[in-house]
Amino acid sequence: MVIDNIEQERLSRLEGAYEQVSRRLDDLYLTVNTLRTEMNSRFAEVNSRFDEVYSRMDSRFAEVNGRFDEVYSRIDSRFDEVYSRMDSRFDEVYSRMDSRFAEVDSRFAEVNSRFDELNSRINVLIVVMVGAWMTIIAALIALYLK
Repeated sequence: MVIDNIEQERLSRLEGAYEQVSRRLDDLYLTVNTLRTEMNSRFAEVNSRFDEVYSRMDSRFAEVNGRFDEVYSRIDSRFDEVYSRMDSRFDEVYSRMDSRFAEVDSRFAEVNSRFDELNSRINVLIVVMVGAWMTIIAALIALYLK
């Protein structure tokens, strides 16, 4: 009986210790769950702050990209204007050059026709001179032979 009492006393102490450990584990479980919930809410808060910062950064980058697109568009339109003006001026220069070359060609054609006319006159003059020389030589020979 004494042994039974000692065993029961040990058993009751073990049960008490078990209940204390169980209560402490439950308290720790509640504390850990509370801590986990609090940490999750803080992480959610930090994530929302990061999302807000990322959103602001994205909007700023979009704004800067918009400005670059605007500047690019302005530069592109100015280059198009300059190219158009230069193209029209080159067309004007080409047409002037073509008209001047046509004028020079007509003048060279006129000069060539005058040279051809002069050449034919010189040929006629040579023929007349040769005929005159032949006449003079024939007259001299005729005078000599007489």
